[in-house]
This record gives sequence, structure tokens and C-alpha cells, in this order.
Amino acid sequence: MDGSSIPYQLRINKAVDRILFIELLHRINRVSNISDYSYVGFGGPYMEDFKQVHLALGIKKMVCLEMDPAVMQRQIFNYRSRHLQYVNASSTEYLKNFDPRGGHILWLDYAIPSQLGQQLMDIRKAIGVLKPLDILKVTLNANPTCISYERPDTVKKSEEIKIMQEGRLKTFEEMTSPYAPNNLSKKDIEGNTYYKTLFSTFRNCISSVPLSADQYFQILSAFHYKDDGHRMLTITGVILHKSEFRSFLKKTRIGHWRYHNLSQFDPIEINLPNLTAMERQRLDECMPLDTSPVSKYTERRVAKTLEKALGFSIVRSKKENEALFYNYAKYYRISPLFSRISL
Repeated sequence: MDGSSIPYQLRINKAVDRILFIELLHRINRVSNISDYSYVGFGGPYMEDFKQVHLALGIKKMVCLEMDPAVMQRQIFNYRSRHLQYVNASSTEYLKNFDPRGGHILWLDYAIPSQLGQQLMDIRKAIGVLKPLDILKVTLNANPTCISYERPDTVKKSEEIKIMQEGRLKTFEEMTSPYAPNNLSKKDIEGNTYYKTLFSTFRNCISSVPLSADQYFQILSAFHYKDDGHRMLTITGVILHKSEFRSFLKKTRIGHWRYHNLSQFDPIEINLPNLTAMERQRLDECMPLDTSPVSKYTERRVAKTLEKALGFSIVRSKKENEALFYNYAKYYRISPLFSRISL
């Protein structure tokens, strides 16, 4: 999957992830002046991440990494700034000489699952050189169907699924060694669980980085969502002194932010329905709804309230319908509404 091929206005879940990232940075801004940071990331042809980071936080020093010269031409056309530097390089190439002086925000937004091994090496390299209060955000492709495997020339139909599952598991373990969780099974590489396996692999990867005795990488948030049919996993964290963790929590109040993942539980799902303006207006009349505690009962209760208000289901599947209504109630405040305008 190449995210650059997907119109930005159709990527609602990713847009919510971006907004949550900005919210998190605003909280970190209480302990460190984010507007003085440098932002390094992948812009895509639309450069929306860079625009939002600058407009919302006042960040001026920005570096956009792009390997495709044709895409870079489009980026330059869509977003020009004297504070923005375009670099024709991969993250691997850029990190070889990366010397983060001053505060840094680094977003490694990966989409190609076959390069997972190298991506983990990039993540280790980044964490190894980032300084206290520097921020790292990582997005990984969590779609197991994109994991390649060796398929025999002749396969009995009854054995196809087994061979596929075993092949994907073998490939994953080879790509992620030595960071893959122990005792993985075929079920750990399936669609409903693979993002959890990937999250555990990420945690093993970062914990293996040799930092100074009083420093570590603190995960602050973790989400998973579908983007053009592919599930993505996105994780944000900060380099901290262990002795300053309590002070950091007190000043940022991240523990009171409902989307945090300080305890490194399973990533939170972002799954917004595609709604018309009229449908949103009707649902918003019911807001806010209590979406806690996280449970199937809460999900059903919220979904029942919103479905009754709307008068119909969003999709045919009852389970998926409940999840969509519940997610809307959880993210309605930051859910974007894309509309056509004439210029």
C-alpha cells in the first residue's frame, strides 16, 4: 500500500490519528517548548502533516523525507516554506547522519510491510540518538495479508490455509528476529490479532536499545485503524529521565487524557463511520455519551442509543455497526468533516 495514492479527504481514521497526535504534543508543550522543536517526517504529496504541525504548534524547523523525486516536486508545489527542507532520502539514509541538536519530533510513517526488519533497525537507531523530551512517532503496516511467504508449486486445497499461516509466521519471525514475542502461534499473525503482535515486537525492539542508565523510551499512546483497507499501528512516545517521570505526568496530565497508553495495554482502535452532514448532526444531538468503562456492554449501550436516534444502522453487520457507533461517540469531538467546496 502506498498512502500517497489515497486522497487525504478519504482517510478519516488517519486524520483522527493526526489530531490526537497534535493533542498529545500540546500536552508535552507544558514541559518543553514544542514550537522550538524540529519536525522530521514523511509528507506524502499533500503535506498535510507538516501543515498541521506548523499551524497548530508554531513549529518552523521542518524536514520532509521523500525518496521519489516526482512526489517531491508535487510536495514543493503544495507546500512552500522557507523553514522547510526537502531531503531526497529514505529514513535509513537520513538516520545514518542524524544528529538531533535541540528538541526533535520524528515521525517514521511506514507503509511497506516487507521492509519491517529494516524499519525496526531505523527505530532502534532513532531512539539511540534522540535526547530527553524528544518525541518519536511510528506508524507500521499491521495487515498480515501483506506478509509474503514461499508457496509450493503444487498445494492441496485442504492445506492452502495451513501453509499460508505457517509461511507468514515464519516470514514474520525471520524479519523481526530477535524482537518477535516468544512462543508465537499462527493465530498471532491473523487480522484480528496481528497488530497486538506487532505492538509487542515494537516494545521488545525499543527495550533492547542501550540508553544511559537513567533514560528510557516512554510510550504515551498507541492506536490501530484501517486506512484504505489496511490496518495500521501507530505509536508515540518520548525519551525521559526515569527520575522525571512523575513530574512529566503531573505537568502534562497525560494520565487524565482519555486516549493515553501509559501502561502499554493493547492499542486503542480508531474506527470512524463515513457519515453525511445530516447524519452527523443527528448523532451530535446525543453527545456527549459516557463511553467508559471499556466493555462490550458499554459499546452496545452507546450503539443502541445512537441507532435509535438515527433510525437505522450504518452497516449490515451488527458487531461492526456497534463498533462504528461506539467509536463515533468516542471520537466525535475530533472527527473531521470533509466537504466539497468551489474555489
